[in-house]
Amino acid sequence: MSLSLMHPFAEMDKMFEDFDRPLIQFDEGDWMPAVDIEESDKAYLVRAELPGVHKDDVHVVIENNVLTIKGEKRVEIEDTKRHRVERSYGSFVRSFTLPQTVKTHGIGAEFIDGVLSLTITKRAKAVHKQYEVPISCGCNSMNCDCGVTADRVEAEKSQTLGSRSCGCTAMNCGCGV
Repeated sequence: MSLSLMHPFAEMDKMFEDFDRPLIQFDEGDWMPAVDIEESDKAYLVRAELPGVHKDDVHVVIENNVLTIKGEKRVEIEDTKRHRVERSYGSFVRSFTLPQTVKTHGIGAEFIDGVLSLTITKRAKAVHKQYEVPISCGCNSMNCDCGVTADRVEAEKSQTLGSRSCGCTAMNCGCGV
């Protein structure tokens, strides 16, 4: 009789190893190119290393503020006997959620020496302005400077309106009376 070591949590360990993948990746390809993302005051710069990938085999799409870089690295020679293959081939997909502060139109893209560089311009930051809202005296005129308070207008309306239907006592309120 031989003794063997039992691994009761092997499946759970495998699950946690698989869980450690980047959460920003939505689709999975045959390989995953390295990507650097840098930020300056005016733009984001995304660089993806795509050695051996032809420019026509790379597609960049932005949909719902998600940047997706996908493509394929094709096998160069298929009819040879291979002793060792360490390079990655096949399709790839990388997706990143962009902040709401970027312009999704007019993105600059260059593909030089196997490096895809994307320049994504930032929008001007929203300026938070404070506006004071004028409050009417109750005479239905926004340009009134009569100084009548709403309480006074109500009191005067209940006493006598005379020919002034708005209740305003000022002659220059602009209410049309």
